[in-house]
Amino acid sequence: MQKRQSAHAALALLKPNQIVVVDGGSTAAIFAESIPMNFPATFVTHAPYIAMKLIERSPTEVITIGGRLDPLSRASVGSKTVDSFRSIAADLCILGVWGLSVEGGIVSPYYEESLVRKTMIESSQQVVGLAIGSKLGTNGAFTIGPITALTHLSVESGVEAESLRPYAKAGIKVLRES
Repeated sequence: MQKRQSAHAALALLKPNQIVVVDGGSTAAIFAESIPMNFPATFVTHAPYIAMKLIERSPTEVITIGGRLDPLSRASVGSKTVDSFRSIAADLCILGVWGLSVEGGIVSPYYEESLVRKTMIESSQQVVGLAIGSKLGTNGAFTIGPITALTHLSVESGVEAESLRPYAKAGIKVLRES
């Protein structure tokens, strides 16, 4: 329920004719499943299972980014993946959040995954972090970027306003499902 609310809130940022980078992860998968049918946009992902969910929605185009397929994340990682994302000028990035804190920024427990996600952020004009309340205030081994790399934070309705205040104060727009 929490992940579904986070994913659905992020749908508000979709606009026709965008180039949208979609990360891997369970909340990103829910986002992909929830995109309106025949949505006129191009979606780019490095996660084969996300690509399959996207293609079922029949958008304008789905582009997959290759590389070494990581068995834990089930997404492509490595220099080929990073280089491919560098060549994209995306309008929107749908980023799965493993951990997020004001002090530690956006974090991941996996080194190669952190490099790919950092490049996804750098290639995008807007970045929405898909998070649930339990991910807020957590730190991890590898920093993807500062919290200010996010333009939006998409969370479930049950997250306390006090928990979100530091992110809003940093200039991040908080999204909730309406």
